[in-house]
Amino acid sequence: MTVLPPDPQPPARRPYGSVVLPFTVPPAPPRAPRAVPPQAWPHERVPVPPLSVAELRRAARARGRETR
Repeated sequence: MTVLPPDPQPPARRPYGSVVLPFTVPPAPPRAPRAVPPQAWPHERVPVPPLSVAELRRAARARGRETR
């Protein structure tokens, strides 16, 4: 019985246009957080800070709703 060598593996495919670089590219430095939030367009929701449970209950009581 003759033992055949395993089939050779084809080379790993790279995405079209990718190039193997002879060096590693260092990661980008971290960016500083934005000091001013971006302006919201009229159709977007503007982020608001979360309310505490006490503030939610106080607002419900002011509208005349029972909270418990």
